[in-house]
Amino acid sequence: MKTLDNLLLLYDRQIKTTDQALNLLYNSYSNSGREFEEVLRIQQQLLEFQKMKLKAMVAYQTSLAQINYVTAKTY
Repeated sequence: MKTLDNLLLLYDRQIKTTDQALNLLYNSYSNSGREFEEVLRIQQQLLEFQKMKLKAMVAYQTSLAQINYVTAKTY
């Protein structure tokens, strides 16, 4: 569980950093009209990080559900 927590924090940081880079590229592209492929590449990278974060969240919730099942925890 601790590993998944750390993984989620890592993905949050990666998403934030990639989003900042994407905003800078948007500004650069709007000023010069160049670097369109780079904008697309960073957008794709951002989507990959978001997808990996969602997969980690699913794994976290699945692990939590398994622990609750094994320990017979009810709500």
